[in-house]
Amino acid sequence: MRFWQSRKQGEANTMHVYRFYVPIKPQIGVVSLSGDVAHRICNVLRKRVGDEVVLTDGCGHEMRARIVEMQRGKVTVAVEEVTQPSRESEMLVCVAASILKGERFELLIQKAVEVGVREILPLLSCRTVARISDAEKKRSRWLSIAISAMEQSGGCVLPRIYEPMKLEEALQALSSFDVKLILHERASKMMRELVNELRGIKSAAIFVGPEGGFDDSEVELALACGAIPVCLSKRILRAETAAIVGASILVHCL
Repeated sequence: MRFWQSRKQGEANTMHVYRFYVPIKPQIGVVSLSGDVAHRICNVLRKRVGDEVVLTDGCGHEMRARIVEMQRGKVTVAVEEVTQPSRESEMLVCVAASILKGERFELLIQKAVEVGVREILPLLSCRTVARISDAEKKRSRWLSIAISAMEQSGGCVLPRIYEPMKLEEALQALSSFDVKLILHERASKMMRELVNELRGIKSAAIFVGPEGGFDDSEVELALACGAIPVCLSKRILRAETAAIVGASILVHCL
C-alpha cells in the first residue's frame, strides 16, 4: 500500500510536458503563440494557465515556458529557460527511401525521425508503385509528420524533407555525404560488419528500395557513384522496416 502511494506521488511530480516546434528566436521573456500550436494547446491538450510547455526553434535550442494567458486562438507563454540539449546524433543521417503506398511511407518517416534521422529523401525508383498526384501537398504532409516525430522524441533540429527525386538525382544531391550505402539483398557484406570501418564519419546516406528492391541498373548506377552495397539481415524485411533498422544502426552504433 505504501509503495502504491509513493508511486502515485512520483507520477504526479513527473507529469509529461508537451513539446512544440515554434520557429522563433530563442530568448527568455514573453512569447505569443497562435495558429496550430495555440489550437493544440487550448483545444486538443486542454492546457491551463500555469502549465509548463517546451518550445524548440528547430535549430538545436529548447525553451522551457509557462502559460500565462489563454485567449481564443492565442496563447501567451513566459519563457523561463533556454538550453541546447545534447540529444541529437553527432552524425548527419539521410534516409533516401523509395515512396511506398498508403501510410507505410508516413510510418517510415515517423520512426526514422524518432531514432535520430535528420533528412528524408523520397525516391522515385523504377519499381516504385506509389504515385504522387500533388507532390507539394504530399511533401507538406510528410514534413508535418516529421515535425510531430521530432517533438515527440525530444529532438531539437527541424527534419529536412527533400522533394521526390529519381535515383540519379538523389545520388547527385547527396554526393557530399561521407558515405553512401545502398541496401541490397544480394550484397556480400552485412551492415554490422561496416560499423568499425565507418567510425568517425560525419554524414551517411542510406538508400532503400521499394518492395522488390532496386532494379539491377539502379544498383549499378549507385555503385558507380561510390555507394557501398550492404545487407541488413538474413531475414526478409519490408521496405519501411529495412529503412528504420538501417537508420537505427547508423545513428546509434556510429
